[in-house]
Amino acid sequence: MGLFSNRNADRQAERERREGKAREYGEKARKARKEADKYRRMLANGESDPAALRAALKDAEVDARIWEQNARDYRR
Repeated sequence: MGLFSNRNADRQAERERREGKAREYGEKARKARKEADKYRRMLANGESDPAALRAALKDAEVDARIWEQNARDYRR
């Protein structure tokens, strides 16, 4: 009987760990999207160097997509 309860506890612990990682990665994706929005607004307002802003915007968008994919992977 003890063996089954250990398996269930292990499964629950693994599920909680994966959910925690998914939340963590989701938060990182939200921060990257927020940063991308900031660069998008700066570019629209004509601030600073447009080429540098476009590069930073692209980097932030790529980061957001990567973090979103990681979060989806951990939710499976």
